[in-house]
Amino acid sequence: MRYEVCKSVDLSRGEMRGVVLGRTPIVVLRTPVGDVGAVADRCPHRGAKLSGGVLEETVASDGIGEVRMSGEFHVRCPWHRFQFDASDGICGVDRRQRVRVFPATEEDGMVVVEAG
Repeated sequence: MRYEVCKSVDLSRGEMRGVVLGRTPIVVLRTPVGDVGAVADRCPHRGAKLSGGVLEETVASDGIGEVRMSGEFHVRCPWHRFQFDASDGICGVDRRQRVRVFPATEEDGMVVVEAG
């Protein structure tokens, strides 16, 4: 099903918000560069609500002592700091852990998420 979650103008850059679509808790987010996304609102590690966490840019490394901002973003769990890539749901701490990612778009001034 497709759900209109909120008006596009009501979801600020860098913001995350928890919503329930049908029976599915989801985190809807807008990255600081303006992209929208949606992931399951439950950390697979211990069940924390990811909507209580933080959206951050991922730090990348090209070698020892070399770090840079990657231009990609992750949702950090509020309990144990596990980080889940906002685009594919894979955990940067333990690649065996992942959260479900839901297609999210902007259409006619609305943030739309496909879930269920």
